[in-house]
Amino acid sequence: MVLLLVDDQAMVGEAVRRTVASEPDIQFVFCSKANLAIERANQVRPSVILQDLVMPDIDGLELVRRYRANPATAETPIVVLSSEEEPRIKSDAFAQGANDYLVKLPDSIEILARIRYHARVYRMQVQRDEAMRALRSSQEELLEANRHLRSLNDQLAEANRIISELARTDTLTGLPNRRVLDEELLRQLEFSKRRKRALTAVVIDLDHFKSINDNFGHAMGDQVLRAVGACLASRVRKYDVAARYGGEEFALLLPDTLRDDGAAVAERIRASISTISIPDFPRPITASLGVATLLDGENGTELFGRADAALYRAKAGGRNRVEVDPG
Repeated sequence: MVLLLVDDQAMVGEAVRRTVASEPDIQFVFCSKANLAIERANQVRPSVILQDLVMPDIDGLELVRRYRANPATAETPIVVLSSEEEPRIKSDAFAQGANDYLVKLPDSIEILARIRYHARVYRMQVQRDEAMRALRSSQEELLEANRHLRSLNDQLAEANRIISELARTDTLTGLPNRRVLDEELLRQLEFSKRRKRALTAVVIDLDHFKSINDNFGHAMGDQVLRAVGACLASRVRKYDVAARYGGEEFALLLPDTLRDDGAAVAERIRASISTISIPDFPRPITASLGVATLLDGENGTELFGRADAALYRAKAGGRNRVEVDPG
């Protein structure tokens, strides 16, 4: 498998190189100049192209269009890297032919998973095309080729299902990711306004998480995040949403939940987090939580803005506590 990274930042190139260095089946090729990307792709014939969206030589979306116009890369999976999570930018990238969109730099688990699945889909598409050509060229191989084609299509459908799941799941904690949270927030806002139902948001931030990484290492920090994710998943209703908000932050959407009930849920979760025990980790895990309930005429940004403000008051008040927006 050949991975071509096109990015003008050497530090990004080094980070990706280190991520794949221990993967013997991945050949890493780095191109730092966007105007040489097509030529380099024609030379190495990549299985997957990772490409920055903002580069000095050529606009990233224009480069995606050029890949699609180039016969050698017309079908090659393109994963766009960007520092922005703006929906409009994502939409433009997909419209120009990108297969996936990552906010850089994702953790190594996620980036390897995306690379491998896109490479697998591409390989199966090539095999499927070869199988279809074999069907046209040989009547004697018709039955066998059909069986092979069905098998490849089944594998392709499964790979597409997994890719879709990866795009909606935080790979470290297994919780829904920010994309799912944003989609569900829009849906719940519409439902709440139409049916006049309550909606409460809870923002959760792990206390002193940076010191966990600094003093015990990122592997231990990952264990803490996974444990907190499992704790949240086990303590919400099936129609609630518990998602990783970003970094050491998590968020809950609680439909049909009034402010006082949401505060009670937050307090139970705070208490549950404080009981988490991880081997070889001597410190208690605590979290600060902010709670806000939807007001008439309010949008999602305003709702979470008030929950964030309550969270900051919880931190300022000593951490390991719940603060509720009075609105």
